Amino acid sequence: MSDLICVTGAEGPIAEVRINRPEKKNAVTLGMLAELVSAGEALKGQVWQQLGVPVIAAIEGVCFGAGLQIALGADFRIAAPDASLSIMEAKWGLIPDMGISLSLPKLMPVDRAKALIMTGRVLSGGEALGEGLVTRVEADPLAEARVFAEELCGKSPDAIRAGKALSDAIWGGVEAEGLKVEAELQAQLMGAPNQIETVMARMQKRAPKY
Repeated sequence: MSDLICVTGAEGPIAEVRINRPEKKNAVTLGMLAELVSAGEALKGQVWQQLGVPVIAAIEGVCFGAGLQIALGADFRIAAPDASLSIMEAKWGLIPDMGISLSLPKLMPVDRAKALIMTGRVLSGGEALGEGLVTRVEADPLAEARVFAEELCGKSPDAIRAGKALSDAIWGGVEAEGLKVEAELQAQLMGAPNQIETVMARMQKRAPKY
């Protein structure tokens, strides 16, 4: 695993997986996504969103696009007040396609979700809390995540696992269908004339002509 994805504490009750690319504001590459999946498998033998234990995301700074979708896959999200969050794909003429069809319906009404997906609006930590994208806003998200993790470790691990499974079953949807729709719609958009025009307009800093 590269230095871009750091895993600590994997042998103990609380493991930390940190994205470490500050010079690029932690922008996520395909290679980093593969490493995140590997990190999930290394921790509990399961993929990232299907871990049987609680996953807490601590959000500081910029959390756009893929980064936000990774955070939405966590069970809890603690953000800094001045964090910036956005479902950014619309600004490139695309839709989010990393499992957002599974996570977003559990968090907010469809009209608010549509507004964020269609506009790519950037939210502060406080605004994200109001929209339901994050669980809490704290001055030091990582420290608070560690405190919360310690609290959860003090409970019966069987009850914690069962509580997560119960909640996911109640609020969950048909996973395969949602992912299929994401893939089909994204395939229609990528490389199409309007998507190319969106990218070119952003690169040339002009208004797009559709």
